[in-house]
Amino acid sequence: MHVDPRFSRTSAMANIWAPLRAGSDILFLGGLIRYVLENGKDFREYVVHYTNASSILSEDFKDTEDLGGVFSGWDANHRKYDASTWFYEGCESRDTVGAQDASAHRGHCKDGSGAAVDLTHCKSDPTLSHPRCVYQLLKKHFARYTPEMVERFCGVPKDRFLKI
Repeated sequence: MHVDPRFSRTSAMANIWAPLRAGSDILFLGGLIRYVLENGKDFREYVVHYTNASSILSEDFKDTEDLGGVFSGWDANHRKYDASTWFYEGCESRDTVGAQDASAHRGHCKDGSGAAVDLTHCKSDPTLSHPRCVYQLLKKHFARYTPEMVERFCGVPKDRFLKI
């Protein structure tokens, strides 16, 4: 498969060529993400055990469709985000693991301040069905990227997109 606005030698060698409009590749990718999430095409065991997909976000978190295009925590006066609304439920910010070392520690991640969060104490849902788990919020966020939207904005016909 070859996704590119121009027909090239690569397109000629591909089984499928998707001639999307220049600059619409991120929307096309959003459509692919939506398809994977809606149709359970992810590698579930990996997603549950090695990502934050099962982590449950705080009730304070709001996505862009809830707040007119910005995520919760936006401070318009200072033109920056306060990421405290993005914390996982049951987690506390921890300064015991430095920002440089946080990614190297299994079971830890960085919160918005750069401090590490110990995920072993956070609430999670290994079934990925809780409405505030990262997986469900990701599905909700990408739900707008329908095959019809991909066709309208990317120019890739719906049937070709679904084949891809």
